[in-house]
Amino acid sequence: MTEEEKNLFWRRQLSNPELLQLILTIFYFILMLVVSAVEIKGVFLMPAIVMPGTSMEKEFEYWEVAGYSVLLMLSWFFLVGCYRQLIRKAQRMEVYDKGSQTSLFSRFSDYISLLSIYLIFSWIACILWSVLGYWVTGWIEFISFGIFGSACTICFARAYTYFALNDFEYL
Repeated sequence: MTEEEKNLFWRRQLSNPELLQLILTIFYFILMLVVSAVEIKGVFLMPAIVMPGTSMEKEFEYWEVAGYSVLLMLSWFFLVGCYRQLIRKAQRMEVYDKGSQTSLFSRFSDYISLLSIYLIFSWIACILWSVLGYWVTGWIEFISFGIFGSACTICFARAYTYFALNDFEYL
């Protein structure tokens, strides 16, 4: 492999949004671990309290807050990516093939499409948020809405996409 091919390889690898997101996430976790472990003289860090003044008040460590913010960021990433792919597919704006994909998930495209991968990860993110909502509030309805409500919404979005691809005809 020549030097130019190596540079092209690394440029292509570092242009993947998933890899860049992973690198930023690792730096963020390191920062939050340092903030949690190091006590700075004269600086008082307020505790992270959710639902203060209620019977469901909970206090979180900074590394837990970092984990939830990373979960929020990953959820947003997969939901927006899923939405973007559904719209582009429904409008026939882009054909997804192995040559044009820059996603880390493209190596799995022989088995499952990139759109399906994003749909699955979006559904898993919704389930994780519903479990977190149940853990904070104790309402079991969060889990049923998270599992079944998000699955219905995602299935409807996919069905609508293929309905649009069929020129809005049922059969």
